[in-house]
Formats: sequence, C-alpha cells, structure tokens
Amino acid sequence: MRLTNQLKDGGKLLEIVIWDHLIISSDSYYSFANDSMM
Repeated sequence: MRLTNQLKDGGKLLEIVIWDHLIISSDSYYSFANDSMM
C-alpha cells in the first residue's frame, strides 16, 4: 500500500494519472483498482 501511494504521489508531480497498480504472478494478479484501493 505504501508503494502504491508513492506511485500516485509521483504521478501527481509529473501530472500523470495512475489508474491502477497491478501485482502479477505466474498464476494470478491483484488489482488495487478492482478492490477500490486507488
């Protein structure tokens, strides 16, 4: 969660909108946006 917040803050500095943060493994994925954490 801390990394996601840092990415969002960095995006704001560069005027880039971060829509999602994905964690991908060989057999599944986790989407922060799908779980309303963005």
